[in-house]
Amino acid sequence: MSSSSSIRCTSSYLTFKYHVKFDNKTIETIVTNQCDVADAWVKEILVAHADNRNVVVGFNVKWYKCSTLQLCVETKCIILQLDWIKEISKSFKNFLRNPNITFVGAHEDFTKLVCDYDLDCAKFVDIRTVVIKKWPRALPRRFQRYDFGYLATQLAGLKLDKPLDKFVTGWRNQILDITLAEYACIVAYASYKIGVLCAET
Repeated sequence: MSSSSSIRCTSSYLTFKYHVKFDNKTIETIVTNQCDVADAWVKEILVAHADNRNVVVGFNVKWYKCSTLQLCVETKCIILQLDWIKEISKSFKNFLRNPNITFVGAHEDFTKLVCDYDLDCAKFVDIRTVVIKKWPRALPRRFQRYDFGYLATQLAGLKLDKPLDKFVTGWRNQILDITLAEYACIVAYASYKIGVLCAET
């Protein structure tokens, strides 16, 4: 996994753009605490998928209190820094509540987002539930405890290398370390890819 980056800075509002190379793809990843940047990302996704009645979006949050929200569609990812954003725009909330969009991730992450920020999604699919339903005999019993890294490897062939040295303390920083940004990106991408696999089978 590798990345290149660029930066946009206006006062205390920061936006970084990375090109993360993973799974033989280049994932355009935006890290931002700016409403207008988040709105532009939403508009880009909606325009690109205007004819799609079932858009799959990989969904993930970090940390105990949701410091970041990660969304990924194909090779477009956004990491929204919830600790630093001034407000969540109406268009972003409408994106989460769009009935034509299915967000795929962990139920506990969805619950945290609702509890911490009162943000909900119209359609949310818990990866653990849908995988157990579709492949009840394909996974060991320990999977019931939700090992996402194991799931990503077994179902999508993806290896998620967690940056342990920064993982616990770095998510609330205004400038997100590049290794955390890369990890957040690939987890959201893995959620997206597993969601697509589940929809296709």
